[in-house]
Amino acid sequence: MSRVSVVRKPFTPRDLEADRLSGTLWARLEALSYIHVSSGRERVELLRSDLARPENLRAIEEALMRGDTHRLERLTEAVRIGYIDNVVYGGKVCVPGSTIKGLLRSRLELCPSQGGTSLSCLHTDAPPLIQPPPPGQHGWRHARIWWPSVAEDRGPRCDPIASGDYSLCIVCDLFGAPGVVGRVAPSNFCCEASCCEPRDLPYGERVYAIKPGSTLRGCIHFNSLTLEELGLLLIAMGITAQSTVGVEVLIGKHKYAYRDMGRARFVLEKLVVPARLVETLRSVASVEPRVSGSIATIEGNELAKFVKESIERALSAYPQYRSLHGFSEAKKRDEVIR
Repeated sequence: MSRVSVVRKPFTPRDLEADRLSGTLWARLEALSYIHVSSGRERVELLRSDLARPENLRAIEEALMRGDTHRLERLTEAVRIGYIDNVVYGGKVCVPGSTIKGLLRSRLELCPSQGGTSLSCLHTDAPPLIQPPPPGQHGWRHARIWWPSVAEDRGPRCDPIASGDYSLCIVCDLFGAPGVVGRVAPSNFCCEASCCEPRDLPYGERVYAIKPGSTLRGCIHFNSLTLEELGLLLIAMGITAQSTVGVEVLIGKHKYAYRDMGRARFVLEKLVVPARLVETLRSVASVEPRVSGSIATIEGNELAKFVKESIERALSAYPQYRSLHGFSEAKKRDEVIR
């Protein structure tokens, strides 16, 4: 265990606009393997269309609510139950925005410190590890992927409500802390219900998982970010200075346990900001947006220029994150479980 000093500064007011950008990053999340984000509920499927009458559906629902296993057993030839559903919202299968935010935040938090200092308080209640757990124990893969970060003692986490101190590490300033709203807010990333299929996992677990090759679309809203902070956000997504297609990241349940679970990558599609920020966009990133009405958009070659400039600025301002730039925890996992 090593003691690390955390760099903190007064939190950023959320209404600043001078030399800052607010807007939306539109992206797609490509499933490179099965992905499952559990809804905690079993899906009930009728396997015979002739039973899809309202009275039969009500009977099934009542039996489930009452835990009437005998009644359900009589329906086993016509009903498939016991598969834990993926999150579904508005009829779409999705990876929730909260899961996306957790992915982005954790990648920045788990970046190792540099020179005895860190830009993140590692917002967790888990104590630092002295050594990685042996294979088979809880968290052993996570520890090996993110070593030595998980062994760093970064002291108390940012908690303005408890401490009264509104000085925050850069990650809490971006994603929020108790009493301080974040400046980054991902939407749900969604695809059609047909993107899911049942999977039988080891140890009797059964899930509905998003199929490899599926494309989920969503966006990430941001507010009052400097160009270097936008660069950090892109690095958190796995985007590099050389491409708008990100490296492989891990997401969802079982992402550490199985090679064919949890692999995904972000692909940037466009950046949209209010038209009033066009001059700021031109001055801080040297790109030429396309303006239509009240919005300004950059995509294609201009988006690639923006990505390169913002990430290079981030790596210059925050050299600690050079080790995260282009790092794929998915590839590291495969080495660990080989």
